[in-house]
Amino acid sequence: MSELNTIFDNSETIVGSFRHGVAWSRPDKERIGEYDENFVYNNNTEVLGKISDNMVVDIIGDTIGYISGKDLYVSDKKVGSFIGKKSAGCAAIVLIFSRYAECNS
Repeated sequence: MSELNTIFDNSETIVGSFRHGVAWSRPDKERIGEYDENFVYNNNTEVLGKISDNMVVDIIGDTIGYISGKDLYVSDKKVGSFIGKKSAGCAAIVLIFSRYAECNS
């Protein structure tokens, strides 16, 4: 059985498709990073975040965002949702929405 995790923005548009530890943006299908059950990495395998329960923190321990149910939050603002594994949702917070939140704050 194939693992497929789908990431949505607040308008329910697909913005990511994560599969077997590799994160892809949509619709342009750009490889944006990697993830496992414990960490989120950039394309150079440098650690960007650590997954801890339903939260993801940066390398110094500051909260980047969190999951509540299937919703994704950055700075206590809902930024999107996901279908799939918790690790993929946490990876989306780091790889898609934390950059998005910084650019649009």
